[in-house]
Amino acid sequence: LSLVVINLAIGTIVYFIPSEETDSIKVAVIQGNISSRDKWETENGKRRTSFDIHKELTVAAAEEGADLIIWSETALLSFGTSQQSQLKALCKDYETNLIIGCLDYVDYRPQNILRLIDSKGEISETVYVKQHLVPFGEYVPMRKIIETLVPPLAELSMLGEDLIEGEGTEIYESELGAIGSL
Repeated sequence: LSLVVINLAIGTIVYFIPSEETDSIKVAVIQGNISSRDKWETENGKRRTSFDIHKELTVAAAEEGADLIIWSETALLSFGTSQQSQLKALCKDYETNLIIGCLDYVDYRPQNILRLIDSKGEISETVYVKQHLVPFGEYVPMRKIIETLVPPLAELSMLGEDLIEGEGTEIYESELGAIGSL
């Protein structure tokens, strides 16, 4: 009983000792809440893309003072020049860092990646490739056998071909410090 009381007393004292101030950052996570089927449909006669929705939410988060904004994986099916220039300008204007999720192609095979755009509008050379892919979403396990025995099951995959899985973690260097992706 005395050990429990001593432990509680020391824990209470340590809890109320003021700690020194540490730097903190504001982080916003953007989820466009767009179904895969509706991602590129028109809304009220105007085409709203996943990019437009994510960009709008990103501006709102940046206006609230977010230092780091993270998009959902595969928010973009490609990361074209126009999109890159718009996001680089947004990061510079709001002095924020942005991690985007998109598909990229290596040797004409798709991979699910993360890229960092820093507050200076620079795109990091570091690229994280997703390691643990979703069965029947990002790849079909034993594709040849499934296609032969149960063809409709092979068609459940979002893509016509399997994504390439990554091989390791990555660290993005930014003025915020090191940002890791697993």
